[in-house]
Amino acid sequence: MRVKLSVVIVHWNTPDLLKKQLTVLRQDLSIQCIVVDNNSTKKPEKIDGVTYISNTLNRGYASACNQGFLKAEASWVLFLNPDVLIEPADLLTMVKEAERRGYDACSPEPSNAGYQKPLPSVLSLLAEFTLLRFLIPLHTFRTHTLFGGALLIRREVLEKLGGWDERFFVWFEDADLTHRLLSNHRRIGWIKVPLSHNGGASFHTLDKEDTRDLFFHAMRIYAHKHLSYMGRKIIDVLSKRYTSKKLPLARAVGVSMTIPNMHLSLLETFLSQNQNILDTLDEVIIVSSAPQNRLWKFRIKYPFYIFIPLAKNRGFAHTVNIGLRRSTMSYTGTVNDDTVLQPSFFQQAPAYFQKHPNTGSVNPVIKKPDGTIESAGIHILKKGKAIPITDAPTQIDA
Repeated sequence: MRVKLSVVIVHWNTPDLLKKQLTVLRQDLSIQCIVVDNNSTKKPEKIDGVTYISNTLNRGYASACNQGFLKAEASWVLFLNPDVLIEPADLLTMVKEAERRGYDACSPEPSNAGYQKPLPSVLSLLAEFTLLRFLIPLHTFRTHTLFGGALLIRREVLEKLGGWDERFFVWFEDADLTHRLLSNHRRIGWIKVPLSHNGGASFHTLDKEDTRDLFFHAMRIYAHKHLSYMGRKIIDVLSKRYTSKKLPLARAVGVSMTIPNMHLSLLETFLSQNQNILDTLDEVIIVSSAPQNRLWKFRIKYPFYIFIPLAKNRGFAHTVNIGLRRSTMSYTGTVNDDTVLQPSFFQQAPAYFQKHPNTGSVNPVIKKPDGTIESAGIHILKKGKAIPITDAPTQIDA
């Protein structure tokens, strides 16, 4: 039977809602169901005919959406939260109506206006989180964000956009996708279909402080990606009212490495040479300024790595910082894509930190092809100058 619609469902600790949703969706076999489980403590029950992807860590919503998207077969893909229930016939009607209207992406039109948020801008965010809300109601903003909990999009359009932006762990990823759709002159809209929504079921398991930190961290990422310099500064000040953390707390004990990349030929060689070692790490984040639509082949080959495409190269420090902000591990670092890794460093570094709790950073010995030391660290000189250390003994030889 021809697949008319692919549905990607990201699951985290709501197995009862997921089972109810899949039972409804599987009434129509022309709908392909793909479930991506983000390392839930409450594992989902397997249902025949459903494709399952199980992550060993919580990769966040956007990254899991891209994982599921790689398995999608239909020309239209729906990203659906487990707490949103829509009958199969209504979903197929939504696809037909989207095609008739010429939409590239759309969401169900909500009966509750509170679920149709304005596309974030400095003014809309100030109106939502400051006393400006008494002067500027949110319904006065005309451009709205598609609802990430039920977002239908043409497969070819999402491929050209480079997928969901995986620097967003949770929140604002739908606003980011909406912004990119509009910036690329794509047609979006809302279609009336009956649905029920048990809003925010997964987040009931998070404490309020954790939820708040994640939300405002995502807001800052959105602001620094899409708003002006002044807008970014205003959002930074606004965020500090609600959280003092510049980075969300590590969500797991483990090692995360960020690989900055400009040229895909270098990345291809690096990953093929080092895959066995990288696969032992808890989290691998690749931040690349190469053409974003060419990253799909790497996502297919390395589905458990996180890929963040950048629109342009903004320098090494900026690229690395994006990866470090995205990291969810207790130990995080970076490695260049022209390096041949040795397993001893990643095996010994966490133990070294535990033995020396006052140590903030460790550096491997970097060797040249002839075996001589290229660098064993950096010696900081006066006036900010620095030179590599080439003869110092080290605790960890990698």
